[in-house]
Amino acid sequence: MVGVGADLPVTVTDATAIADLLSDPARCAYPPDQVKLLTGDHARREYVLSALGWLAQAAGPDATAVVYFSGHGMETPDYYLMPFGYDMADLSGTAIPGQAFTEKLRAIRAGKLLVLPHCCHAGGQAEAKGAVKSPLPAVAIDELGSGSGRVVLAPSRRDEVSWTGSPYSVFTAALMEGLAGYGAFEQDGYA
Repeated sequence: MVGVGADLPVTVTDATAIADLLSDPARCAYPPDQVKLLTGDHARREYVLSALGWLAQAAGPDATAVVYFSGHGMETPDYYLMPFGYDMADLSGTAIPGQAFTEKLRAIRAGKLLVLPHCCHAGGQAEAKGAVKSPLPAVAIDELGSGSGRVVLAPSRRDEVSWTGSPYSVFTAALMEGLAGYGAFEQDGYA
């Protein structure tokens, strides 16, 4: 769970809330030591890439893994996630290029992977088991589409912005409701 902070302080609140929900024994019930939270200065490029490497090592084929990033996104036309401390004059050295993010996702061998890039201009278009609006470059979509149980859920298309809010952004508030099971058709305890 990454909440960049800086000029988007709600991203820290969002990432913290998602991490808390994932480790809540009454909700998602991930063991707390399996939920990594990177915020503010700890959400720099090197820490985010390192955490994705940790997830690739820790999550086996029977695991369900979640990657959540809340911060700025940019398409120049290359796609970049903008971690804490990014520098527009050195995007390849301070931001996370789509190709690097794709490689990190490719290395995660979890049987089920949910990717939640929460940023403006997040969406592209691709087909992976139906129509999917995704923030990832086409090569990432191809990789995610080749496995079973790999899903990208994004709050905005390529030409759209994501909405902040209080106390959570709109996307995170809806995500939290869904993960908590609100609005579930079957009341069986599963979201």
